[in-house]
Amino acid sequence: MASYTYTYEDFVKKATAAGLLESFSDADLRLAQANPDAGMSLLSYKQDYAAASTAEARSLANAGAEQIRSIYGGYTAGADGSGYYLTDSGSYTNEYEAQERSLLEALSQSFSADEAEDLWQDYRKTYIREGQRAYADSLGTAAAQTGGVASTAAVTAAQQAQNYYTAQAADKKAELYQQAYENYLAGRTQALDELELLDQLNAAAASVYQTNYVNQQDAAQQAYENQTAAAQQAYENQTTATQQTYENALTKWEAYGYVTADIAETLGLPVGTAYSTQAYNTWYQAYQEAVSGVYTGQTLTDTVNAETSDTPSIAAGDSAAAHSQIATGSMGSDVYTMQTYLLALGYHCGDKGADGTFGSATRAAVRAFQADYNLKVDGICGKNTWAALIAALNG
Repeated sequence: MASYTYTYEDFVKKATAAGLLESFSDADLRLAQANPDAGMSLLSYKQDYAAASTAEARSLANAGAEQIRSIYGGYTAGADGSGYYLTDSGSYTNEYEAQERSLLEALSQSFSADEAEDLWQDYRKTYIREGQRAYADSLGTAAAQTGGVASTAAVTAAQQAQNYYTAQAADKKAELYQQAYENYLAGRTQALDELELLDQLNAAAASVYQTNYVNQQDAAQQAYENQTAAAQQAYENQTTATQQTYENALTKWEAYGYVTADIAETLGLPVGTAYSTQAYNTWYQAYQEAVSGVYTGQTLTDTVNAETSDTPSIAAGDSAAAHSQIATGSMGSDVYTMQTYLLALGYHCGDKGADGTFGSATRAAVRAFQADYNLKVDGICGKNTWAALIAALNG
């Protein structure tokens, strides 16, 4: 039998005290009964949701709660936490569960200022010592000037010297506590970003498994293995730093007009290769095929045309069902299509426009579109976002 830190009674007591017990759906309560620790995590995210002052903060809180539901209960609850959507079928196993559990455990930790308090105590001793020394020095100086007689003015001056160090100690405490809290928030942001990436990987794997479970088991199983491996490789390799390295090398190649040694090392081109549209397109095709195994047909000329296109008919006859869910790290024809749609609607996808790579600029464009069209702002292009894009273009 599993061992939990909390009991269901602990959960009910704390949820009642917070005035949030009524906000839990029947599915959430069943999960809390089966796994009180998961219930306490849900409560923490509901408290964050209730305290949030912006739509983005509420979205982050709901995303955290959805992670708990999906991982421990096999369901999700929608944008406001009231729905019930099964996320599991057959015997699919989430291979990222251990990593997600570790991140969720880190996110459940409350802010602690113990380390800052210990550090401040060391500073405080120093300031007290310096204050006492300043008091004695000031009093001694004043007494020497009056023939060894300590006056009220001398005592006041000495006390002021000591008070200066006392004030410095108080200021240092506030500074140390603020820094500790900022470090705590930065850690939570990083954990949420990692959790989002792992959730995208799991969603891709689960989608392929579902196809396998319902339709073509053998063929779909192979696709599952291939897509999971590709998604894992993208997760490990396609970081912001790597992407920036390529962009810097391409910018330098165009600026210099030829390939230098450092550019050659990054792009894999011979030193001295002259820059031209054709040379760029040849390299870009090889790059896409090496990274994703698929060439979208996108070229530098296509990118420039896509940036300036304002023709809404590009989505004529398209449907959300024809596209897969894509997110940060995705590559290929679906990403390229989504980027051309966003560009046609006036959303900037980065300096290269529609390049078939779902990077940070594309994610920002998706989030902006979702906010403008009252969709869930998560930066993921799923069926609802696809449908809204196509509808917006077809007018």
